[in-house]
Amino acid sequence: MKRIAYLLSADVAPGRENRREDAWEVESELSALSQSARRAGLTLFPEVWDEPTDWASYDAAVVRAVWDYTKKPETFLPEMEGIAKETRLLNPVDTLRRNMQKTYLMDLADKGVPCLPTVRADSADATSINAAFEDLDTDEVVVKPVVGACSWRQARIKQGESLPGADDLPLDQCLIQPYMSAVAEEGEVTLIFYNGQLSHGLLKRPKDGDYRTQSLFGATEVSLRPNFSQIEAAQNALEAWGEELLYARVDLVRGPGGQWLVMELELIEPYLYLPFAEDGADAAADRFTKALEARLL
Repeated sequence: MKRIAYLLSADVAPGRENRREDAWEVESELSALSQSARRAGLTLFPEVWDEPTDWASYDAAVVRAVWDYTKKPETFLPEMEGIAKETRLLNPVDTLRRNMQKTYLMDLADKGVPCLPTVRADSADATSINAAFEDLDTDEVVVKPVVGACSWRQARIKQGESLPGADDLPLDQCLIQPYMSAVAEEGEVTLIFYNGQLSHGLLKRPKDGDYRTQSLFGATEVSLRPNFSQIEAAQNALEAWGEELLYARVDLVRGPGGQWLVMELELIEPYLYLPFAEDGADAAADRFTKALEARLL
């Protein structure tokens, strides 16, 4: 029986106090994956990523719901590098390092991948944001940290409006993107891949009046059978990334011309949305397990 460390943050780990409201998603996912892994001769052990652990006692460590890493990025990579010296880390450190900085979207665009237009600024101040309105040819933008997740310190701003307070904006360097009305009107398409193979897809819709597509903010999800153009857009992004990955989540939005644009390529800690697989959560979990088995050979 191979032992696999399943890396989590303390705020979603089973049995901990003061857990996030959406910790139930992690618990449900871990349960489904643990049952599938057990049938394949693997045992998943939930471990908090930044707590002392005998990592060498594991055959591998899988980076999963480390959902607090964006608030302590200076600690995250050294911890991951330390784990990688003791056991096999999936996804690997180089992938985590590249994917932490959301400027990877600009790198993908440079390689010809249609991505949501993005500009980088040293600070989320009025000068930078006003310049972005012109550079992006839009009257509404979304400002987010270069390292961030789950809409933390992210703001939607209309041209001419006062800026939000400092606590609601990125602390320093930021990315500025056009607000995409298609997210509210049509939804955000999410595709899940294991070892480069499509597992399943879903459509995420924000609640009325919002634009954020996380369940924490009232968004809803429905199963989706991806069409050819959606799959092609996601696969092109993964090919341009150029690394072999145990898991990947690709978020897409329809652009003004109808083309699918990459909003995010999540390679660190994506929720896998197992219940939304058309053939069921157990089948999606089994696909993850088979991919993990292949990595352990």
